[in-house]
Amino acid sequence: MRLHIVGPAGVGKSAVAWQTAQTLRIPMISIGGVLRAVAGSGLHGPDEASRLHITPAFPHEHRPQRVHIGDQELTLDETNLCAEAAAATLGRRPWADVVFQRIATALPGNAVCEGRPCPRLMRPGDHVVRLTASSEERSRRLQQDKHRSFSGTPGAWLAVRDDRDAELDAIALHDLGVHYHHVQTDGWNRPRTVAVVVDLARNAIAARKPSVSVVIPARDSAPTVIPLVQYLVRCPDRPQIVVADDGSSDGTAEVLRRLPVTVVSTAEPHTGRSAARNAALARTTGDIVVFLDADVRPRPGFLSRAIRVHEQYPGAMVIGPRDHTTDLDDPPTGPPRLDSREALLDRYGYDLRLLRHPWLLAYTCNLSVPGAAARELRFDESLRGWGLEDADFALRLSRAGGYGIAVFDSDRRVWHRKHAATTRTEQRRYAEWSANAQVLARRHGTQVAAALGELAAVFDPRRRTGYLDAYRGIEGAPPDAHRRFLPRARLAEAARLNMDQPEPVFPEAA
Repeated sequence: MRLHIVGPAGVGKSAVAWQTAQTLRIPMISIGGVLRAVAGSGLHGPDEASRLHITPAFPHEHRPQRVHIGDQELTLDETNLCAEAAAATLGRRPWADVVFQRIATALPGNAVCEGRPCPRLMRPGDHVVRLTASSEERSRRLQQDKHRSFSGTPGAWLAVRDDRDAELDAIALHDLGVHYHHVQTDGWNRPRTVAVVVDLARNAIAARKPSVSVVIPARDSAPTVIPLVQYLVRCPDRPQIVVADDGSSDGTAEVLRRLPVTVVSTAEPHTGRSAARNAALARTTGDIVVFLDADVRPRPGFLSRAIRVHEQYPGAMVIGPRDHTTDLDDPPTGPPRLDSREALLDRYGYDLRLLRHPWLLAYTCNLSVPGAAARELRFDESLRGWGLEDADFALRLSRAGGYGIAVFDSDRRVWHRKHAATTRTEQRRYAEWSANAQVLARRHGTQVAAALGELAAVFDPRRRTGYLDAYRGIEGAPPDAHRRFLPRARLAEAARLNMDQPEPVFPEAA
């Protein structure tokens, strides 16, 4: 959902938009800033417009908005061209429809948009909040604004601005499927206004079906990633699909560009999964971001199930299992086998709140998180080798405000291609895993270091400790209380989604 905060000069829409985005922890876009940058860029045609990319502002991180065409960043001083003139300039160009369509596509799907109302950038389901105040109130505010400059008296300047802003009244918003709200700000109290707008936004978000972006890092993965993308394209949930090509030499990117997906490339080839996922994340717009590997094949109903679970548990990190197969085109039939994490949770219980380190269960071959959180946190690109970049991301997410819930959903399964591993491959992977483990231990403290020290035995080819045995050293013995309260929890809906299960009562120590 895009929330457009509009209104005449002097109503405080910029401050309200900034604080609303900060409260909701979603991106913010200055529509006027985008129009000014694009209008002043000297675009030469629709091909350049197709390469337009907008990086929104993130108020909760104080990160500014940026506009690029390819690798070129567009900048333009706000005083050189007003938003109305910029829109008019773009509208007179013969390929204006392409430009506005590309801007609308480049805008985040879940964001606060501030500035002059532009119907060509709105889409069905958007919400417009118009802030208004009396001329006297607005004139007084403008006189107190040291950063505002205008010729003549504030009242005369406002009259011109009011004529422009009145265009909003003539727009048939209902024909566009856009919802309209009016908020009067006389006797202005910014916290109260922000609270009203935030309530409107939260109610709107609760009433709509979440949008989904799927992020897939790929390198020389054409045989597996192309069927995966073709499956996702056919999904009725119509996800945004973003594939990050990390220096493929097998034509992966070229083939994917023929499909209705977004293909991005890492700044340098072979920079690793973290950099590839971050490059893709920068282009996502979904309320939910689903991470998949290039060599998986989701089972039927995968995305619909993901949306339902996130609707039930907003803000949750949802972990799904994988079933190994050597042939994605002809996977085994019959009931799925438990993956190692399910076998562990059958012992410890599926309520992840009761585990000390649930972040260790998060694998990005099948993981979904709130889109705003993913775009804010990103992956640590210093973790370039094999392993633990997903665990680090999950750990930081679990500690971020409002995103502390972890859910394991056994019904959202993928087939994952099993690769034959040689001794040399295992030794290389363990060396890379150990290097990343040292980074996590230094960053996150002694408890994390101790947990990774126990888990290292699983990946060390000299020891080859079983996953369940290593986890006993991390969590201790499975409490009997789990067995009483969660018998075969994997088969029970409440336990699969884990938050409706009653809290286990542990026996008192003798």
